[in-house]
Amino acid sequence: WKQAISLIVHGPENPDDSNPKPKQRKFLVFVNPVGGSGVAEKIWQNSVKPFLNLADIESDLIRTKYSGHARDYVKDSSDLHKYSSILTVSGDGSVHEVIN
Repeated sequence: WKQAISLIVHGPENPDDSNPKPKQRKFLVFVNPVGGSGVAEKIWQNSVKPFLNLADIESDLIRTKYSGHARDYVKDSSDLHKYSSILTVSGDGSVHEVIN
C-alpha cells in the first residue's frame, strides 16, 4: 500500500510517462489535543503522522491552544500558498474553524 500511496501522491517515477510528476506536497496539520474526545493527539501520533511519513509528505504541525486558534492562524497567515492541503486531527470544531 505504500507504493500505491506514493503513486497517487507523487505520480509515476518513469520520466517517459505522459503524466508529469507532481511537485512535492506539503500539508499544514492542526491537532486539537482535546478534540475528538481527547484522542486526537494519539490519532496524529499513531496513524496520521506515520501515514504521511510513508507517503513522503512533508507537514507542518500546529497544536491548537484555544478555541478559534486554527481559524485565527488560517485567517492571519500569509503563507498558506506553500501547502497543498490542510488537515485537522480533532473533533468537528477545528474543521469548522478552518473552513470558515
